[in-house]
Amino acid sequence: MKSPNYAAGLMAHLTNFFEKYEYELLLSRNQFRKKLDTGFQNVIPSVSQYTQESLVEINMGVRLDVVENAINQFTSHLKEFHPDTNTIITSLGHLMGKQYFRYKVASKDDLARVCGQIRSFMEEKGFLFLDKSLDIGHLDILLNTEPRKISPYCPNYYHQCLKGMVIARINQNPEWDELALVYRGTMRKRALPEEQIQKFDKLIYFLKSFSMN
Repeated sequence: MKSPNYAAGLMAHLTNFFEKYEYELLLSRNQFRKKLDTGFQNVIPSVSQYTQESLVEINMGVRLDVVENAINQFTSHLKEFHPDTNTIITSLGHLMGKQYFRYKVASKDDLARVCGQIRSFMEEKGFLFLDKSLDIGHLDILLNTEPRKISPYCPNYYHQCLKGMVIARINQNPEWDELALVYRGTMRKRALPEEQIQKFDKLIYFLKSFSMN
């Protein structure tokens, strides 16, 4: 006998809490989202159901329209999803220093306890992280400090290259030209498709030709 699916209960437990911080429940996107003039912040709970228990994972991220509008023309995202792409996204577990952390739920009492822990984390660290990540200089640090590595804030390395270059341009990073060479060289070493490398080159040309401010 399988454990009950606690996805709906999780959302119900957390809705009032997130509404207090101006995050709206978007059931069609399975997330809580705070709309901003510059984009949005979001928190995305997901529940994986197993026989004896359910595992709850929380991801959270930020979208800056100026970044996403620039790179989406160079990605394979379907156009209808362009308004929903995140600039960065990471897990609650990563922010806790526990890369593969999941909450375990096997009863309604577990669900209530886990929701309480999620609320506490968001108030202590989560919302602070999301607010800090609206700063373009902070995003430059998060994505571009180690450009040869896949960032824990962007799981797709190709997208990291695109986002990293746009963010560095907006932030007027003095190492922008060198950063472009590092990303392009690493894309080659990682054997990314030639089409993606060509699109990266087009983005670089675009960024050299136009001001992002």
